[in-house]
Amino acid sequence: GFELASRFGEIIYAAYSCNQLSTNYFVAGDPLIEGQEQAEHGLAFVRKVGSRTVEASLLGQLGVIRCLRGLTTRFGTFDDGEFCETDLERELAGNPALALSECWYYIRKLQARFFAGEYVDALQAALNAQPMVTSALPLFEFIEYHFYAALCCAATYDTASPEDRKSHLAQSGEM
Repeated sequence: GFELASRFGEIIYAAYSCNQLSTNYFVAGDPLIEGQEQAEHGLAFVRKVGSRTVEASLLGQLGVIRCLRGLTTRFGTFDDGEFCETDLERELAGNPALALSECWYYIRKLQARFFAGEYVDALQAALNAQPMVTSALPLFEFIEYHFYAALCCAATYDTASPEDRKSHLAQSGEM
């Protein structure tokens, strides 16, 4: 898809192909170094063509891959010497043109926090993604959102307050 879109000048399709290919590497269980290389290649391309929407999505994918490889300042975060979560989150917040990218970013943050055992923070990331998650219906990120959010609800259920338990049960119906 990337090759054809690039050849015919369909830059936006080429950019989204970079994002999808990076997702495919990640969910297929390919070696993380290969997924990181693919995400970095895609990131370089979308920066070159100026697709901020896809760039933000790829930054989330790259963040979770780097986290899993132990290349971030703390396991479970995306922060490293070059990237700061709060900077991107500020940029994404309230920018309607980046709403879907914001959703994808928070799904990746949900995953990273889940892997780190930070279930409450992961659920917060899920809540941040929730307003736009229905826009991701035909995409794999939609499935990942529901899967990881449900795991976090289950992980926190026994220690949750009665109100939070009700909320988890209600959310599981929405997820």
